[in-house]
Amino acid sequence: MITGSGGAFCAGDDVESVRRWRLGDRVDTPFDPITSDAHYLRVCEAILHLPKPVVVGLTGAAAGAGAEIACAADFRLADTRASIGSCLAGVGHVGNVVLMSRLTGPARATEIYLTGRMVSGDEAVRLGLFDRLCAPEDFDRELAELTGRFAALPTASVGLFKELRERSWGQPAEYGLRIQDAYHLKTHATVADAREGMAAFAEKRPPRFTGG
Repeated sequence: MITGSGGAFCAGDDVESVRRWRLGDRVDTPFDPITSDAHYLRVCEAILHLPKPVVVGLTGAAAGAGAEIACAADFRLADTRASIGSCLAGVGHVGNVVLMSRLTGPARATEIYLTGRMVSGDEAVRLGLFDRLCAPEDFDRELAELTGRFAALPTASVGLFKELRERSWGQPAEYGLRIQDAYHLKTHATVADAREGMAAFAEKRPPRFTGG
């Protein structure tokens, strides 16, 4: 679970620190001092490859790098104060195309980048940027319920699902289906919770998943 503080989820990179990095500062900037990888990039990669469901809770703005992190998550819960957008064109930068496009499609991601507008409320849900919207007073309860429900899922199966999602994304359908079938067989062969799930279904009882 990832949440923000101070009234925003994450407003993106600090523009002044980016300016200092361009002038040669390699100490307190949003880039790795050795590889120059943006820190948000590594956060997004970690979220995508973490073999567990990652939930982002938004109660304020997610812009620029913050929007990338939110879009990398497996589920986005937002309250009615939250918004998400790019704002990068306004400072002459590019981004918010790879992960945002996976949720909205490239045309809408382009419009959000070009206009610099922040998307919120029902529109964000409709575009796929938020998965669920709630009132501010219900946010903590809904976030706790949601993360508790996801934590009870068969963890190993969820991890394989996320790995399959990343490997099959953008592939031709025939090739993607072959990858999917290979992971389906791998689940049968390696995931104890898969056997427990089928046994519970046959015995008409709730499954007792252990995560293995």
